[in-house]
Amino acid sequence: MAQLPRVSEVMNREPPVLDKDETLEAAWKLMDKRDYDKLVATEDEKPVGILALRDIMLKLATERTRRTVPGRLHISAFMNTEPLYTAKPDTRLDEAARMLLENRVTIGTFEASIGVLPVVEDGRLLGTVSKWEIARFVAEHGADVTAGDVMTVKPFVLRWTDRVVHARRLMAENDVSFIPVLDEEDRLMGYITVYEVAYALLAFHEIVPEKHRKIRLQHLLVHDVMRLRPPRVEPETPLAEVAKAILEKGSRGAVVLKEGRIVGIVTLDEIAKYVAYEMGKG
Repeated sequence: MAQLPRVSEVMNREPPVLDKDETLEAAWKLMDKRDYDKLVATEDEKPVGILALRDIMLKLATERTRRTVPGRLHISAFMNTEPLYTAKPDTRLDEAARMLLENRVTIGTFEASIGVLPVVEDGRLLGTVSKWEIARFVAEHGADVTAGDVMTVKPFVLRWTDRVVHARRLMAENDVSFIPVLDEEDRLMGYITVYEVAYALLAFHEIVPEKHRKIRLQHLLVHDVMRLRPPRVEPETPLAEVAKAILEKGSRGAVVLKEGRIVGIVTLDEIAKYVAYEMGKG
């Protein structure tokens, strides 16, 4: 087992960064370009908040934002600011994982774990560490457990005929960002993540006239936005291989199958929990 590193050794050194007064549209384009689901919002070049896809998913299409378009909305209206949790360059990775899992933020009426830690020294942003970087470490250095050891059993699932607003509510109420999608006969059809929901809401805002949004949003179905072919692993699959599959697909999770039946899922959360509470022992 490799010794756990400091966050300065594994952090994302070029995370998306934008001024808090930039538009939501600009933020989305930058996150998409950098292939990252979170952004550090700054004021006078100092970190003041975090914007995540989850924030967009939860706050967009509310009564307050329904009447406008992403080009007229600003990062400052969506980002989380208080408290702004940060890590130091010498923070150990398991400590950072615990900070990500245990610290909470309130988003509207929902509570969720924080998504990313800016790595700051003398007020200067050096990079960020998130569950993606934790998964990358596990993929590269291995782990002494399998998918079956860490998976969540009886995970939330969606039917492909469910409404996207139902998926949004399920993710928000349970602080999850990866859900398998099944057909009427319980066959695995695909999966949906916070990315697909946030993207669907953004596209909906740009395309559908304001007076029709509320009604038409109710008719947007999971099969309209879901992704196909989620990573599939077995209970005996080493966790490092699971992490590699998640990273290669950018899926946030993998479905654990036994004899063709879903027995659990492993997401970025389960990987972070292993690093936080097991990998750092001793």
